[in-house]
Amino acid sequence: MQSRKLRKILNDTGYAVHYRDGKLCIGSPMCSELITVDSGTSIIKYALDTFHEGRKSVSSEELLFIWDTLTALIKSGEIKSIIEGNDPTDGMFPVYSCDDGEVVERFADEFGWPHSTHDGVLMYNNTFFRTREEAIKYGIRDLSYGLESITESIEGKEEQLQSMKQRRDRYAESIKHLKAMLPEAHER
Repeated sequence: MQSRKLRKILNDTGYAVHYRDGKLCIGSPMCSELITVDSGTSIIKYALDTFHEGRKSVSSEELLFIWDTLTALIKSGEIKSIIEGNDPTDGMFPVYSCDDGEVVERFADEFGWPHSTHDGVLMYNNTFFRTREEAIKYGIRDLSYGLESITESIEGKEEQLQSMKQRRDRYAESIKHLKAMLPEAHER
């Protein structure tokens, strides 16, 4: 996503501009998805719109400007190229994250929360790093916690499975015992 370009179109808004889960998001530190645009349907939503009133529910002038600008970008079709594109990385510096064991290099104008990368990913201070080595150390630590959790879960499931097998065997023995008590079992 071209978050830098969109931020400029939005008059360098102080709100975080990023892309997540199929949505273009404009947000604050309290709510990172204050205004969203669904990339598939182009429907704009306001997080505080509890009565589904759309634009009428927005009271801030800056958020109204953002809403109206996004509406114009949707009507012109430009929103699609903003969502599908990436900002040029000239003048940006590298930042690193580790996603599922892969070190990912992205580029940013500013480091850390609530800034986004050249491709629209919102940076969190605990998952983005200035060096590849920091990202690798984080990845090892994060995957180690995940491995520990999965191992504990497997061990718990194995205990449950063993208990269920014992219960099954007891049931089978009880059925055999009860069948032996039936009168027709003695007639044979």
